[in-house]
Amino acid sequence: IKKQQDGRCIILFLLRDPEGDKNRSTTWSVILHVNAITNHYSWQPTCFSSHNDSDLWFAYLNVLADWRSSY
Repeated sequence: IKKQQDGRCIILFLLRDPEGDKNRSTTWSVILHVNAITNHYSWQPTCFSSHNDSDLWFAYLNVLADWRSSY
């Protein structure tokens, strides 16, 4: 989590594919599903991206610093 000066935070989510890189894995996409405790009316579902076709997937969210949720 990286706090910004404007009262927001950038959150980085990382996931390792247990099946390996894109040549070995059956995973085609990963979607971040968030259950918010605070209002998240501006939040849109986020798809993870594969890093250089490796087994690492990542996604970013830009939210208010007081935003609370689970995923």
